[in-house]
Amino acid sequence: MNRPSSTLKLSLFVVLIIAITGCNDGWESMGDNIKKRLIAVGDCSPAIKDATYFIIETDYSVSAPPVIKSDGHHTISYHNLNNNTLLPWEDSLHWRIKQELLGMNCGDAMVISAPIHAVNKTFLCGYNDLPSDRGEDLIEVNFKIMKTFDEQGYRDYLLSSAQHGEMLETEAIELLLMNNTEIAYEKHGDCFIQPLVVGAGDTIAAGSEVTIAYTTCLLNDKPLDKPTELQFTFGRPDQVVEGLQYALSMMRSGDEANVYLPSYLAFGEEGSTGGVVPPKTPVYFKLKVVDVKN
Repeated sequence: MNRPSSTLKLSLFVVLIIAITGCNDGWESMGDNIKKRLIAVGDCSPAIKDATYFIIETDYSVSAPPVIKSDGHHTISYHNLNNNTLLPWEDSLHWRIKQELLGMNCGDAMVISAPIHAVNKTFLCGYNDLPSDRGEDLIEVNFKIMKTFDEQGYRDYLLSSAQHGEMLETEAIELLLMNNTEIAYEKHGDCFIQPLVVGAGDTIAAGSEVTIAYTTCLLNDKPLDKPTELQFTFGRPDQVVEGLQYALSMMRSGDEANVYLPSYLAFGEEGSTGGVVPPKTPVYFKLKVVDVKN
């Protein structure tokens, strides 16, 4: 019988090593018990590291034998990943995962396996039921970068999505406001108010003679009229749109605020007379209460 050649010996040795260690399944270790695997490559712009806003689609699963298994699918919008400040209370995303996300482009998709404590659950979705008390359980998260935006591009996207029914108008408004961490906002039902200046004058009540100055704008900051001053008796019908009257009931002379309203609290399904405000369009008012006489 012929002896095996040295080439055959080497081949058998390689096969043996593969059989012992297992095949490379595409996972790459990132340290700290975190692994990544690239799924797809995109080439959209801007890259996430250069984007002001981005939208990530996520699928995740958590298995904690023998009884717990959680699955979820979310589309989420966030900003300021460079500062790792997704929202004021969301600052615990593991730095290795953050760096990987910062290296992704629009269209990229990647799966990450990590201990559950390394992936802040509010990053995935502020309202999910991820078992946060099982910090060492492994979670697998599929990240897909759906869209990236600069500031103006994000505003245009939210406005268009609301007008075409791709998201609720109130959702578009709140996504815009919640990602602006420089100015706080108040939510009163479906009326959203950003207080800018707090006045010291009289409060507004039924029968008050009120003078306001305002500009009507779309969510993308496009003004729809010139700064306008209006005098009216508060509480009489058809003086101002419903949502603005509601906001004014909580204001006083000297107050300045941005008041964001869905279309059904503003100009409705038909829009404004003359077509200045398009149908089914959320708007906001740059509002100042000039004077109140009770």
